[in-house]
Amino acid sequence: MRTGQLYKLDMAEAALKDARVPHFTREETVSGMRVAMPAAPSMGPGIWWAILVPEERAEDARNILSELPFEITTTPDVWDCLLEERKRKLWRRCLIVFALAVFAPMLYKLAAAIFAWL
Repeated sequence: MRTGQLYKLDMAEAALKDARVPHFTREETVSGMRVAMPAAPSMGPGIWWAILVPEERAEDARNILSELPFEITTTPDVWDCLLEERKRKLWRRCLIVFALAVFAPMLYKLAAAIFAWL
């Protein structure tokens, strides 16, 4: 199982613990980093948490997790941390505004330097 929402991870981990299924949790990022669960995980775009179980107990884990009140997936999208589409759109707009705020002054200076050179 892989998810970007901590409450889903907590519910799945508790269900596996109650059923005494051995498991390991780790954090994964869109950049490919995979590390053990941090002490204080935080949700954000491109951050997921995975639950890994031994191959011989995989079927038991699937059966246990299928009883949870949400869809179990191994391939969530980058924006899985957000529940609503309108929040996803807000995040995207914020990132665009941030990028423009950071890069616009650089582009302005570059354009001024080019025109001064001409």
